[in-house]
Amino acid sequence: MDADTKQRIQSGLIFLLEFYKVLMGTLLIIFVPQRCGDDRHLCTVGESETTYLVVNGISCLMMLQLYYTELRRENWCIKYLDIDPTVPNNNLDTEIEQYPKYKERMLAINTSYRRRAVVCTITQVANILMSSAYIGFRWAGTMSLTPLVSYVILMASKLYNTYFVSTASIKKERAFSAYLTISKTYNTIDADFKKSADGASVETYV
Repeated sequence: MDADTKQRIQSGLIFLLEFYKVLMGTLLIIFVPQRCGDDRHLCTVGESETTYLVVNGISCLMMLQLYYTELRRENWCIKYLDIDPTVPNNNLDTEIEQYPKYKERMLAINTSYRRRAVVCTITQVANILMSSAYIGFRWAGTMSLTPLVSYVILMASKLYNTYFVSTASIKKERAFSAYLTISKTYNTIDADFKKSADGASVETYV
């Protein structure tokens, strides 16, 4: 198993764990317990107002689009860049100048990633505010408070990390990983795509 495959597996496992948490963080009306009716029984999904379920659904869809953009970006970085602990983190700053098309593509995917992060953050803030207000009228005490706070924190943590990675990548003209641990930075061109000894350039990219 080569390094690229290991990185893809690690990124995929982290994505699955994150997505499960984010799913609960967007569908608050479904996952946060509430009380309904005169007898104050726990609400079912069928007793929730359609408008708020639609807002939660749109919020979830926006997160799916963010993850799609994020995974495409990560896959490109894994394929065309590499993490080499023997060279400085800023090594790519100068090395990528020899690969103008890679530099152009890296900027494009970082910009798209940041744009999606900003849109998602706005959407999630609106979703959390609307859902929290709705849940407040059907409050079930600590049964509502604990999961609501937990899901909001999880969502805020994900969005903060996404915004930080995308903004830092654009500002420093690098490709910080969104999944690999210890804030690793892709700091060199992948060996499969480096220029040959005679200086010939590999122009293939996605």
